[in-house]
Order: sequence, then C-alpha cells, then structure tokens
Amino acid sequence: IGDALCVNGALTSLDLQWNHVDTEGGKAIAEALRVNGVLKLLTLDQFHLPIKQLKGTDPVDTLDLSGKNLGVASGIVIAKCIEVNGALTSLNIGGNEREAALIIVRAVRQHDRIKTLGLSDSELGPADAQEIAEYVRISSALTSLDVGYNGKEAVLVIARAVRQHD
Repeated sequence: IGDALCVNGALTSLDLQWNHVDTEGGKAIAEALRVNGVLKLLTLDQFHLPIKQLKGTDPVDTLDLSGKNLGVASGIVIAKCIEVNGALTSLNIGGNEREAALIIVRAVRQHDRIKTLGLSDSELGPADAQEIAEYVRISSALTSLDVGYNGKEAVLVIARAVRQHD
C-alpha cells in the first residue's frame, strides 16, 4: 500500500479499517503520505484520519482526536503528518491506545508548537508520565495539559515537572 500511495495521484480516500495494520504498515503509509498530496481521508482503527488537516494543507489550529480508539498505526501516521503542520496549536488525543498517544507526543515535542494538549484517559504509567514530564520541562509553547484519568502515580510525576517548570 505504501508504495502505491507514493505514485498514485488520483486516490483521495483509502479505507484500511479491520485490516490490522501493524507498526511497519503504519510507517510505510506515513512515509508515503509525505509525497502523496491528494489523499484526503485515510481510515485506520475504525476512524477517518483527516490527512489534509493533520498535514496542515487544510489548516486548522485545533484537532480533537480523543476517544477514537486510535492504535499504533494511526499514531504513526498522525505523528508523521503533524510534523509538517505549522498551524496546529491544540491537540486532544486522550482516550486512545497509550502507545499511540506517546508516539504522537514524541512528534509534537520535536517542534514545540502545541499550546494545548489533551491526554486524559490514556492509561499512562509512571514511565510514560516521565516522558510527558520531560516534554513539560522543555516546552516553551505548552500552556495547557490535560492528564486526567491516568492514575495517581502518572499524574504525580507530571505535577512535579510542572512545579519545576514554573
């Protein structure tokens, strides 16, 4: 699929739900989307990913992807797309698979443009929270972070980082 997306200039919608796209498949699709400028809608994990909004070619400043049951493949695709998005400042990815949320956080961390980040109900553990805490410590853009419903240990790790950031 990845190779086909690289050269196809006509396909605007691709539905891959219920195909159990794995990590390698997600990476191949994400790489293909770097060169494919026509695909507008990609369905993975039973959710339609708005590719043009994710890339910023149809610019929006806010995306709410919460509670969409996004898995690792979707996380990889989203992360790769938002790397080039200069308009996005608010992103809610709470209520999805923990690993998908972390993949996306790693992408937004690299560019430090997100002001509002939602990670509620992401099943973050203490080690995951440490990664989020490091992002909080270094971010110059982040002004609002929602980590509700993630467990006491995770929230305490992040709270310590917020205290050190002030």
